[in-house]
Amino acid sequence: MVFGEIVEPSTRALIDDDYEEYPDYVKPDLNWIGDVKVPSDLNTVIFVEGSKVLNLFRSLILASQKPYCNLESGSIQVYKLSNGKYIVTYIQKDITTGEIVEELVEWLKVAKNIYAVTCEPIAAYQNLDLSEKPENLIRVLSTENAGDVFNCKKLESPNLVSGLGAEVLSFSSHTGLKSTLFVVYMDNSPLDSINTHSVIQLMKSLDLPVKLAVSKLNPSPSNLYL
Repeated sequence: MVFGEIVEPSTRALIDDDYEEYPDYVKPDLNWIGDVKVPSDLNTVIFVEGSKVLNLFRSLILASQKPYCNLESGSIQVYKLSNGKYIVTYIQKDITTGEIVEELVEWLKVAKNIYAVTCEPIAAYQNLDLSEKPENLIRVLSTENAGDVFNCKKLESPNLVSGLGAEVLSFSSHTGLKSTLFVVYMDNSPLDSINTHSVIQLMKSLDLPVKLAVSKLNPSPSNLYL
């Protein structure tokens, strides 16, 4: 718009006469296996997504443990640990991240600690101060101005986050809840003692029972372990 001049829109999508009506939102039928009610001992809930991070959590923490409850579709599984800790794993399938938050909103309101861990390729990390990118690093975003959390530096602009972790953080920010999102940047090499070190340290900082066994990481035969 220029002062004193009428400028036609560059696309007909902005013209009201051509507005296309979209069907009303219909919430999907979500069938839970197990009890999805808020546990009486709930203290901490940790959301985990991303194939590599999920592989580590399943190998080093969850092992062969059966879910406390889960969606029939398999997109969400909730695991119960000791001391009131619950891990929620997410695989993108037939449910959106917003619908997941709605399903577990009462959990979020009760939990004293809310964490989310997500994974991104190291190539997506933007930082002009790094001439060479490491095998992995972790950055953090929090609803509080807490600076570094567990020795993880704050995620810098212009990096963006999406997915379930971002949804949980956004919901917490708008509802006055305290939550922290850890973004794990990893390269595409097989999991080994080098590129998993920072994630394992994060697990220990979250006071999770890490069952550290190198064989569980399914390493490449060419990798060397000490």
